[in-house]
Amino acid sequence: MAEKENTSYRITDERIRGLLQERSKSNVEYWSFRGRSKRNAAHSLIQYPAMMVPQMQGEIIDILLAAKPNSTTIFDPFVGSGTVLTEAMRCGKRFIGFDINPLAILACQAKAGPFYLDALSDKIEKLTSRIANDRKRQIEINFPGWEKWFDRDVASKLSKVTRSIRSEPMLWARRFFWLAVVELTRAVSNSRTSTFKLHKRSDDDPVPAADEIVEMFQEVLETNFAAYSEQAQLIAPSLSKGTYSKPVIIKIQDSVKKSQLLSLTEQVDLMVTSPPYGDNKTTVPYGQFSFLALQWIDLKDIDLDLSEDILKSTHEIDARSLGGSIKNSAQRAGGLREISPSFWQIYEKLIVDSDTESNAKRYAAFASDLLLSIENASQYLRRGGYAVWTLGNRNTGGHVIPLADIVAECFEYCGIEEIVRLKRSIPYKRTPIKNNVSATMTEETTLILRKR
Repeated sequence: MAEKENTSYRITDERIRGLLQERSKSNVEYWSFRGRSKRNAAHSLIQYPAMMVPQMQGEIIDILLAAKPNSTTIFDPFVGSGTVLTEAMRCGKRFIGFDINPLAILACQAKAGPFYLDALSDKIEKLTSRIANDRKRQIEINFPGWEKWFDRDVASKLSKVTRSIRSEPMLWARRFFWLAVVELTRAVSNSRTSTFKLHKRSDDDPVPAADEIVEMFQEVLETNFAAYSEQAQLIAPSLSKGTYSKPVIIKIQDSVKKSQLLSLTEQVDLMVTSPPYGDNKTTVPYGQFSFLALQWIDLKDIDLDLSEDILKSTHEIDARSLGGSIKNSAQRAGGLREISPSFWQIYEKLIVDSDTESNAKRYAAFASDLLLSIENASQYLRRGGYAVWTLGNRNTGGHVIPLADIVAECFEYCGIEEIVRLKRSIPYKRTPIKNNVSATMTEETTLILRKR
């Protein structure tokens, strides 16, 4: 029986390889999606750091579903802005998504619907009316140093928006409105929009006038409503009276800790994700990007158990993320020595050089947290299920970190073998080729693996 199953798995593996190769027969750069990565429908509802190319993830999911048509559930342990969620809904599948960043959870909650378009249109009209009629001058934020990031007149206008959203009785509508606030605060804060890190704007990059804020918010609402309507049309076969017909579970979850949800749901058929490529200090600062917007949003509308401590500093979310703590990094590195030779080879080079010793500690902390995340996520994947992980090989301390090899070795340790890998150049990057700590990525690798 076991041999018969293994033969069946290998046949499915070959079919997946064949379907992937067909796409790139006439174009070796097919998977770069150069000029073919427009964000439409729900994919366009938020700008978020390091978003995946939705068309690429969608095609890979389609290929896996064609090869494994009985698949019912897709899982993303680093859900981010919800690229995989949106593609799972397009395919009419159940979805489970985790992330440690409350802003990512909000984005996914809004993207999951419901899509009560007539009701939402009416609520947008009432919201804009409440904003116009608000005569209060109270500022609705009070975190240390807020005046560095928001001019008082801007904060006053944003406060009118916040109060008016709080008056909306329906949670699903508030979440849609809060997501529009994310785009608004990014546009009108004193932080640069050219980077995801918190840096004060330069004099030649002025903040929009406070009198423009309400009109700007209305424009974001109109744009997002159009995207919402487009999304509803795309997934119409899976909607029942505006509600997505399959279960969607979105939860705040530290990926290095075991989730209590594991006992509440069946194992999944597909795991599709893109984890951070390194610790947030040296790669993408998701927490810094989210900090200002979350100050204006009622956290209880994201999760009733969410503590205000998540915003006690601009670095708190990042500190809770992969590699956020370098405590016991040498001991943690030792635990990876046999599991991932690719990790250890670079670690040895970093640790012997005093100039790169701090890099070695961050590298070890991140890699050991990543292993724990892989171990936890792997428990969700049923035997014969597939994992799709999109990764970038970043540079630190003058050495290229072979993240794809490290992840493949960690998965092998968990009984999940690599089936195929796709490499693609990144044709468009909003981040610079180099930052003040390390070189950034110009190439990505997507691993496709199967649980034995």
